[in-house]
Order: sequence, then C-alpha cells, then structure tokens
Amino acid sequence: MRGVKAAVLTAALCCAPFLYGQTTNLTLEQATQVALDHNQTIIQADANVGAAQAGVTAAYGGYLPTLSASGSWGRDQVDQGARNVVFGGLSLPIAASRSTTTNISTSLSASMTLFDGFNRQGQVGQATPAPSPPSRPPPAHASRSSTRRRPRT
Repeated sequence: MRGVKAAVLTAALCCAPFLYGQTTNLTLEQATQVALDHNQTIIQADANVGAAQAGVTAAYGGYLPTLSASGSWGRDQVDQGARNVVFGGLSLPIAASRSTTTNISTSLSASMTLFDGFNRQGQVGQATPAPSPPSRPPPAHASRSSTRRRPRT
C-alpha cells in the first residue's frame, strides 16, 4: 500500500508543472493592455464617465417639449320594463324600452417651456463635468517630510 501511495505522489509531482505551470510570454504592449483591462480604478473611471454622460443627456431633456395623450370609453345601458301611467284619470300602457349611451373621449396636449429663469442652463452646467487639470507626478526631489510640524516649546 505504501508503494502505491508513493507512486501516485511521484506521478502527481511530475505532472503538476505540465498541468498548472503553463506560462505565456507577453509583449510589453500585451502586458500593459491586460493590466489596463483588469485595473479596477480604470474600470470605475469609465463607469463614472458613462454616468456623467447620461446626466448630461438627461439635463438636455429639459429643452424638449412634453407630449401627453389620454383617452376614455364608456357605455351605459338602461332597461325599463312595461308599465302603466295614469294621465287625467286614464291609464296608458307604456311598452318596455332600452336606451344605450356610448361616450368616447380623447385628448392630446403638448407643452414646451420657453423661459424658466435659466434653470435648464444651470442643470446642464451642473451635469457637465468640469475638465480636470492633468495630473502630474510629484517632482523627484519633493518629499513628504516638508510638511513636518515644529515641536512646541
């Protein structure tokens, strides 16, 4: 039994580099692209840009007209049975009757804001991201120790 275990362990150790140790040679451009594709900061920044663009599109929607439409339909039916009406001492028979009324109503309206005190322009301005200055790395000679506080005396 011990010999079988040793043989299985030896086979596993010999085959492991072939199964799991596969390497891929990448060029510098390929490695850079893989790093950029999987960088969470860049992925989040792309999502923020998409959200900002959607906000700008929504803000420009304030310049569009508003359209609305509605409709309704109704039907009433009244059935009256046969009856007698007394008129001047005379009994007059009235036959059964049915009356039906159908109502259809539709409406369409459009509106557009001509001036709202520059509110729409303000919304577009708030939604449009301000261009940020390009980030520069700190100079090589700058150090963090330059903001050190003096001890109190």
